[in-house]
Amino acid sequence: MFVHYARVCGPTLSAERKHALLMHCLGGEGQEVLENLPDLSAEESRNLNEYEMCIKKMDKHYVPRVSTIMERYYFGKREQGKNESVEEYITSLRKLAASCKFGTLVDERIRDQFVLKCCGDKIREELWLKDEPPLEEVVIVAKRVEHMLKCVKELSGNKDGSGECAKVEEVVCEVKAREFGVEKNKDEFSKFKGECF
Repeated sequence: MFVHYARVCGPTLSAERKHALLMHCLGGEGQEVLENLPDLSAEESRNLNEYEMCIKKMDKHYVPRVSTIMERYYFGKREQGKNESVEEYITSLRKLAASCKFGTLVDERIRDQFVLKCCGDKIREELWLKDEPPLEEVVIVAKRVEHMLKCVKELSGNKDGSGECAKVEEVVCEVKAREFGVEKNKDEFSKFKGECF
């Protein structure tokens, strides 16, 4: 919090002034606590001014260490909520992944977790048809299917989605037929129900 306050005071604030401001904000009790914190090692304090050493000392003492294993556990456990949109779920996975140290594999891990734990079988089925799609493509496909299912619910007049399977199947068949450039009339679609999946 103080670091943000120091930035607001001005980028030209010298390290000495920042240190003096920090001591003032800490007050007597805070200064006593700071003085009794363990000193930094020579390696930790190398090239640091007095202000930076105080900040590092407090961070080392007060900021909890992050367990990568635990963060990955929470990431792996995260499922899409029943009423959670694709966008909300992906955003949540991105936030969780930030502390998992996935490195260059972060998008791949988010993609795999999304496919594994998304709540829509139709979305999963569509994604399984793709060969190693990047995360961006997964999001596009998932949003498209999510939108299609929402439209089917609205068209069927059911808010709870009951009795929509046949309509979903028909719409999916129509979409796939368009993707492959096949034009079918409504009667012909009934012959292909069950074959589009």
